[in-house]
Amino acid sequence: MTKFTELNLSSPWEIFYREITAMFGQDPQITIDIDREKKIVKLLVDNPKKAEALAKILPATKQLGNITITILVVPSNKNQFYNSTVFDDAFEGNPAYSFAETIKLEDTSNPMTFVVFKKEVVQFFGDNPFASHGQISTLYENIAEDVFDANFCFYSTDTENK
Repeated sequence: MTKFTELNLSSPWEIFYREITAMFGQDPQITIDIDREKKIVKLLVDNPKKAEALAKILPATKQLGNITITILVVPSNKNQFYNSTVFDDAFEGNPAYSFAETIKLEDTSNPMTFVVFKKEVVQFFGDNPFASHGQISTLYENIAEDVFDANFCFYSTDTENK
């Protein structure tokens, strides 16, 4: 006979996380993550169609007593190709953007997308100890390298001011 020296009760949001894990944890196309502090459950989904379907059937939030759990379905960018149309749509009306072009070279198996940004130095405060005002000076192409996660995309700066 087992003696209980300590009784650990699971919170409702922890049980909800375990339910999500039980339902989708064995799917090789889904990775489940939780941020317990922020009460966010993330489903990282490798299949874009599956991600879209899950985003439709799972609630964006779940109220459990006085705690709100956020459920995020995040489509994976792994092995996903983005053509110029995606960037045209994302940057529509944005003056930082010049154009994007997708080309297929004969010697490569994957097409390549070249994303071109306005010829302009961008400055913002960034705790730079080597600048008189603490600012970072850079180009949009450098920011794109840091911000975007797109395979076979190359970022550059336009040769002219438009």
